[in-house]
Amino acid sequence: MSLDPCSEDTLKARVKDLRNVILECQCHSHTGTCYKHCKPGGPKDCRFDLDENNVVPFTYFNKETGSFVLRRLNGMVNNYCPPISEGCRCSSDAKFMASGGAAKSVLFYVTDCISKMQLKSHVSFAALETALKKTG
Repeated sequence: MSLDPCSEDTLKARVKDLRNVILECQCHSHTGTCYKHCKPGGPKDCRFDLDENNVVPFTYFNKETGSFVLRRLNGMVNNYCPPISEGCRCSSDAKFMASGGAAKSVLFYVTDCISKMQLKSHVSFAALETALKKTG
């Protein structure tokens, strides 16, 4: 393999490597958490909307909902950020937050996680404040 980062061999190897990282880190497997909101005797639908049949062959704009439906070739793979997954070699669940409600939910989730850690609260909130200022 060439040492040139832009060579065809290098690019092919990076694509193959990213695919392996995604299959290892981003593939969902159903657990009881997926179905904790399902009613007894009712259908068992994964609350994360991940299913083998949830495949979208191409990206398109849904006029009814006013949203983009992104291509999904594997219904069991979570959304991810390729550069983060490739660089950190770990799960990098990604979610677009276009509304205040979604941002509030994520903010609540993050602060809930922070409060479970052994990190000092004033350090956590200072980091959170900085992140919010930078993202506007």
